[in-house]
Amino acid sequence: MGALAEVVEAMGGLNADQYTVLRTICEWVCPSLPPSTDIVYSSSPILLVHGVFGSGKSHMLVALCLLLDQLSNRLRLDRGGKEEEEELEGESRGGLMKGWRRREEGGRDGGRDGEREGKKSDFRVLIASATNVAVDNILVQLLEKGYTSLTRIGSSQRSNPALLPYLYAASDSTASSISATASSSVPSSQQSPSQQNQRFASARIAGATIASCFPTLHQAVLATGAGFPFVIIDEASQLMEPLTLLPLLAAGGASRLILVGDPQQLPPPVNMHARDAPPTSNPSSAPPSLGAHLVRPLFQRLSSPSMPPIVLRTQYRCHPTLSKLASDLFYQGQLRDGINREDRGPVVGRLPPLVWIDVPHGSEQQAGGESYQNIAEAAIVVQALQWLLAVQTRQGWEEQPDGGRMDGEGVGNEERKGVRQRKVLEPDDIGIIVPYKAQATLIMRMMKEKNLLPPSRRGAPPSHVKVSTVDAFQGAEREVILYSCVRTGGLGFLDSPNRLNVAITRARRHLVLVGNAQALVMLSVLGRKGGPGGEGLGGGGGGGEGGSKPGMWSEIVRRAVPCSHVQELGDWLVE
Repeated sequence: MGALAEVVEAMGGLNADQYTVLRTICEWVCPSLPPSTDIVYSSSPILLVHGVFGSGKSHMLVALCLLLDQLSNRLRLDRGGKEEEEELEGESRGGLMKGWRRREEGGRDGGRDGEREGKKSDFRVLIASATNVAVDNILVQLLEKGYTSLTRIGSSQRSNPALLPYLYAASDSTASSISATASSSVPSSQQSPSQQNQRFASARIAGATIASCFPTLHQAVLATGAGFPFVIIDEASQLMEPLTLLPLLAAGGASRLILVGDPQQLPPPVNMHARDAPPTSNPSSAPPSLGAHLVRPLFQRLSSPSMPPIVLRTQYRCHPTLSKLASDLFYQGQLRDGINREDRGPVVGRLPPLVWIDVPHGSEQQAGGESYQNIAEAAIVVQALQWLLAVQTRQGWEEQPDGGRMDGEGVGNEERKGVRQRKVLEPDDIGIIVPYKAQATLIMRMMKEKNLLPPSRRGAPPSHVKVSTVDAFQGAEREVILYSCVRTGGLGFLDSPNRLNVAITRARRHLVLVGNAQALVMLSVLGRKGGPGGEGLGGGGGGGEGGSKPGMWSEIVRRAVPCSHVQELGDWLVE
């Protein structure tokens, strides 16, 4: 258990749920340990982790990778599968970071630690996800912890620049050239296939998107014989079951699988080219041609009373008022806050955390295909954006660094360095979310007419307000979110509990809902127990106590601000 304590210290601490996940990994590796929970996960080769919004999934996965590296130094599995303890002299006393750096230097110099490195073939880890951002986020955080025994499978154009020295791209000679000149540990000439294979075989951790598992990752495993017993799939609840199997097949001898996701947020995109089509928030209602058994994520199929996920219940993103709304509607009221109201104080005057602007005269208009727009709502959103950008922020608002947050995520102002006094809201502090592409296009056009779009500048990306659909906003966050609901007749996308959950959990401090209160009070999620799909938090059946809370939603509707008073609202808030 010394390895676990060292990892917790190196990560700056873990909350109770994150610690349970890592303790379970220890029980996997060393079954003789007494179980830490009533559920004995060590008897199963699969572990499910339900990470809610802002709960520190990436932070936890980085800690998990470091733990497996530490355990691989202390345990050696013989061919019969019998565990033997192998103590590394002085390493635990020397500290975790020092140990990693010493092993890296030993591996390059051919010293004693380098010899040990060759023995550690049992605990290699493959991290896979559908998106490049998710994979890179974990690998970059590992680099920031001083860990460099890793490789990134993919293209130089789609990988984080910090990972170029560690890139494995068998079919991308440009990537090899860039990688060779970006790190002093790589020869200045272009790497040969054998050099790339050598780096791949020596790396303890590899990251790959689902798309790069075949053929690139699979070919590397075949060429080197270096497989991955441990496979971690992030955002697993957004993957159809056949796609989830690709990393397992490419890993070459996977024996343990860790699936991380949130089935209460977006489901797999059944049709990537028709996101404005009616939603399939319930995977069982998928088109018959695909088959519900294929569309349903493996995460949800495995989740059951006999295999309940470990739930990361503490969120570090939203103001407590916003997190309570999501907790009551979608998570049976079981979420906890890792931050308080002072941590998410107002940034603009007296703007409350949650505001609903009622637009009763707005009407939905079909704008080609199954997409919709609402001109009145778009105008209100742009008007609200104007006064947000024009006013000074609340006196004394300080932008705190994100270092040390348990969530390990910081989307929006990614380059925070120390504490900054803020005088105005920057455009990239604000996000506008819509359920339809046509509404996003309309709002962007109105912003251009009001000169709210920044001019393009060569050499530096301009600061801008992000305007996108719910699907494109998943994984991102902003200080202030404006959400245009669009629909006034049929609810369509708006009645997808998963999409509503994503939309209202992107805001750190303020959420401004813009829509027809009379229509939106009819959302089906308000009458459904147990959250989306009727499933309880953690899977395995009905919601029971603590289901959705229509009373709270009704109170929000009752206190909605009439759209005719938006300017007055702005004047009052910034006094």
